[in-house]
Amino acid sequence: MRIVTLNIFRGGGGRFGRILEVLKHLAPDVLALQECLGWEDGTRLAEASRTLDLPETFLGLARPRASGLAYHVALLSRWPLENRVTYANPGVNAHCAARASVRGVEVLTTHMDGHDEDLRLAEARWLSTLGLQHRRAVLAADLNSLSPYDPYPADLDQRLERASILKYGRARRDVMFEFHRVGWRDALHLRGQPSEWVTAVREGISFRTDYALVAPTLTGQVEECRVQPVGEDVSDHCPVLLCLSL
Repeated sequence: MRIVTLNIFRGGGGRFGRILEVLKHLAPDVLALQECLGWEDGTRLAEASRTLDLPETFLGLARPRASGLAYHVALLSRWPLENRVTYANPGVNAHCAARASVRGVEVLTTHMDGHDEDLRLAEARWLSTLGLQHRRAVLAADLNSLSPYDPYPADLDQRLERASILKYGRARRDVMFEFHRVGWRDALHLRGQPSEWVTAVREGISFRTDYALVAPTLTGQVEECRVQPVGEDVSDHCPVLLCLSL
């Protein structure tokens, strides 16, 4: 099972054709997308389904933000998406989360808060209450969080301050520590330091905000996990590919 996650940036816009080209090259069996703005009419969801040969689709509808924009998420699959659930609780979810079962694997995607580590930490703790880390599950998502396992420079805090990037506080890693504490495992680091790890660059600073986390029951079935570098003509994020043996 090839699972790909990608934040397509504000619905894809005029980049949508390039997005589909990149995704077609990655040949996902299951696709998790974030920032599906304007997808309520089903047009782009249907185009992605048709182009990528992923007939099963599920759009998780997010509540509108103060701006009026709704940052939906989507799951597309080659196989049936069963037991579909959307979570869009304004007291918990910054946008929303979507969950479905695919060939016995629970796939969860979400787009966590982009402003504050404490708000993301509350989301992470809520996600833990779903108990998916104790099942055959994958969290493929834009977590907007820093990992303690990525090779950030020692002066990251100072660089963030100079760039006026405040969303991580003093380069906090609380969210990812929380995910690891409850059992999730970072598939990108299961076999040592990856050659590519950056999924977003802001103000000249490299970050990883996009993840494929697996429950402990699936760690032995991870064949590959990698970041696919792409240009700004695709998105301001890079896709992450996870390959599982079933």
